[in-house]
Amino acid sequence: MRTQNPNVSLIQVEGVQTTKDAQFYLGKRVAYVYRAQREINGSKIRVIWGRIARTHGTNGVVKARFRKNLPPKVFGASVRVGLLYIYLFFSFSFLFFFFSFLQFLQKKNKKNSNKMSTVYTVFLTIGLLISGVCIPLILTFQDNQTIRNEQDDSFYKFSQPLLQTAMIFLGEIICIAVIHLVTKTPSLLDRSMLEAVQPHTTNSYNDYNDWVRPHTATWSWSAAWFILPSACDLIATTLLNLGLIYTTPSVYQMMKSSIVGFSAILSCLFLSRKFIRKEWVSIFAILLGTTTIFWSVIYKDKANYLGPIFLLVAQLFVAAQFILEEYLMDRFSLDPVRAMGIEGVFGIILLGGALVITALFGQNEFDISRGFQDLFNSYILWQSALVLAFMVAVFNFFGLAVSSSIGVPGRSMIDSLRTILTWVIAIHYGWDTFSWLELIGFSVLVFGVFIFNGVFTCVKTSIIGESTPLLS
Repeated sequence: MRTQNPNVSLIQVEGVQTTKDAQFYLGKRVAYVYRAQREINGSKIRVIWGRIARTHGTNGVVKARFRKNLPPKVFGASVRVGLLYIYLFFSFSFLFFFFSFLQFLQKKNKKNSNKMSTVYTVFLTIGLLISGVCIPLILTFQDNQTIRNEQDDSFYKFSQPLLQTAMIFLGEIICIAVIHLVTKTPSLLDRSMLEAVQPHTTNSYNDYNDWVRPHTATWSWSAAWFILPSACDLIATTLLNLGLIYTTPSVYQMMKSSIVGFSAILSCLFLSRKFIRKEWVSIFAILLGTTTIFWSVIYKDKANYLGPIFLLVAQLFVAAQFILEEYLMDRFSLDPVRAMGIEGVFGIILLGGALVITALFGQNEFDISRGFQDLFNSYILWQSALVLAFMVAVFNFFGLAVSSSIGVPGRSMIDSLRTILTWVIAIHYGWDTFSWLELIGFSVLVFGVFIFNGVFTCVKTSIIGESTPLLS
């Protein structure tokens, strides 16, 4: 570390290589963490707070000014961009949600003695949580990989949203294959988990809506209508990956939570679903929280509006996908697992066509041919791609297996925990920053989702059949 004045230091932020990238950290607080030795009370960890004042040079170095003079000789000194109290805040928030979830789970298992055991459910929940956190972080990790262009000796980042969509689709295909395997071989899984991943194997359907009940489903050309939700899924996933390039993992995860509000509005418009007053209040809270999060991104960087816009448009396609799925499954009497398989087939066809078209005509920064070369030439990229596909498969399978035990309220709490963990880990690696405005928007969004999905026991619906929560 180079020091000009006792309270001014030059800092090289991890992952920042240009002045333009360094400008993002202007005004951010930093902590100078060091170990003081040879004191009367022994070694202690010391922290001196400061703030990044300006950029320095063209190599991404920033200049930070601290409140106190930095010690001239320290042992193990380092500068970490971030706020220590943010980690404490997120830790307490995570513990609060986690213990609340465990308490909720115990109460639910007392009422449903035939469900999976608490230990088994907690195991699936932890797997669901870990895999759900890893997915956006792996995508962000890939987006931040710098690749050298051998032609002009320049550098560029791996920006391939369609290739990332292919990785995600691969994970979904693996999940579908595993589901069909375990349903053909029931001895591979516990009975309760088998019933969870394939609900139509059980004889009781009191816990499901009418459209989930199994019917005699044979293939007909009418099932080709499922190409519509498959197309929505492909477009939405690609837009989500594209939006993540221009925004942060926390905003990506929070915008995905807003799907509850958009799906509720579309179901009211196209499926004639009715909601009570409290549910409309929750929908308004969801939209208000989403708007606040969107504004927090624009407030931090006015030129960074593309990311949230892509994410919002993606949620509209996801909502359209869910509405189409519900309508088509009821219209053509298909159970969810079979419908998922049909959508998977159409998804492969559409994805293959999209890859071919972009390979022929997409000669820009998202050049798919160059993306394939970069993917297979970099062991970091292809290994992370395999991990991403595996995590998607685990997330979908565990989510399907645990949903029947914890229900929609439990999934809502897990999603909140997932967002908190994603945010704090992204901050730790320098991929995200803390924003009070974003935190307020997230709190309002979570409050609305919790009310709509029945997490708060004070909110009880009175419309039978029409008040079932839409999404987890």
